[in-house]
Amino acid sequence: MNSKKIAFGDIHGCFEAAATAIQLAQNNSVQAIFLGDYVDRGSDSMKTLRLLIDAKQANPDWVFLRGNHDQMLLDVIHGKRVVGDYDSDTYEQTLPAFKAKDADFQKEVIDFLESTQFYYETNEFIFVHALLKDDNKVMLKKIPNDLMWSYDSIPEWTGKPFIHGHYNTEHIKFTPNSINLNTSCGYGGKLTGLMIDEGKPEQFDVFEISEEGKRLKEFSVINTDLQSFRKFDGKTFFYPACGMDIIDPIAQCPEIDTFVFNDVRNDAEAILNLLQQHFQLQKVVKRVLHNIQINGYVTTMNFVLYEMALKTKNGRQFKIVFIVGKGYAVFEYFFRQLDNSLDLFYYRGDGMGEGGSGMIWFKKIRFRPLIEKLTQYEKTGVIITDGSNHCDFKTLEAWRYRSPYAKLKGKEFTYHAYKRILYKFTPVKYLGKYNSDGVVKWEVKIV
Repeated sequence: MNSKKIAFGDIHGCFEAAATAIQLAQNNSVQAIFLGDYVDRGSDSMKTLRLLIDAKQANPDWVFLRGNHDQMLLDVIHGKRVVGDYDSDTYEQTLPAFKAKDADFQKEVIDFLESTQFYYETNEFIFVHALLKDDNKVMLKKIPNDLMWSYDSIPEWTGKPFIHGHYNTEHIKFTPNSINLNTSCGYGGKLTGLMIDEGKPEQFDVFEISEEGKRLKEFSVINTDLQSFRKFDGKTFFYPACGMDIIDPIAQCPEIDTFVFNDVRNDAEAILNLLQQHFQLQKVVKRVLHNIQINGYVTTMNFVLYEMALKTKNGRQFKIVFIVGKGYAVFEYFFRQLDNSLDLFYYRGDGMGEGGSGMIWFKKIRFRPLIEKLTQYEKTGVIITDGSNHCDFKTLEAWRYRSPYAKLKGKEFTYHAYKRILYKFTPVKYLGKYNSDGVVKWEVKIV
């Protein structure tokens, strides 16, 4: 299946631009997503609708969303609005043109407009006509009127990035959580198409089309604001079920560039306050990932992410990503599925497993994927642990020596995992006590 899609902004009756857009999608053999507002403003709304109706019949997988101007036309056709309630173009231009057509065409137009969707969602993006904002409602429960009419994103949207039209701009506009494709087609501007590859969700090809249907400019762009949410920078650390245990691990791991802390509880506000007592907090971005797909299955699970850029008094810069969600799902999605590197796994002070949930990281079923990920690129990684988490095989009993490093000398051991790979674990540093347990740094290496 082709992972590429192309989305187009508001067309507003510019049928020649619509024809070029349709041809562009067909020539590239990709799914097209039209963001609504097909009528009003431009030279011929009825010709535009004819093109789109035919395109839908020829391409059943194409997506057509509903904009506020499309809804206005439906409303006046059905007598739900009177002159003065809506945009004058709908009454003075589009409605007379509609009434001049025969009954069969009129029925096709009504059927087409009523079949349009209010939004469309993929694994990486939400496509919608207007701007999204946080209102504590899942997409299915959002009011259709808001999805067609909203001109603001206050309170700020923190969900999956959305691609929209509606709000006029001169050029395509990228923000950390949205992409605006309404480049004023029908107002003397142009129609913009955005080619998206779901496998590379930060990279885009942009196509600009004049109102007369001429292809003006094509260029590629990387949206680094979106990219920062998907890829961790440099050497990476992961600490599930961390609670408020934040400061010590940062001090103990000066080689780490990105600290990924995780817990099922959302203690972000308290953690931010704690961090501000010790570091200079330069940036905080919040985002929510809804209904993520893990290993091909779309789940109802949500992740809340807080991405923070920090600096120490001596100039050290690093990043923290605090993720609210189930620890192993975080590992599966961010490290295995998105293929972020993992250099150091940190785990201490949790004998019952993830706050008493019984989520045991050192069981074989989870331990094997963990050490495989740790050694994926450099054939070596690091585990820091106090041995508090239960294990179901004797190999890891050496981790229960909750005592100074001196007593661990010579306690290295090997472990045969699946695929007949032999891993060697060597204690390299004693990091002190925590809740009366000795915390030890272990090197994991393929031998």
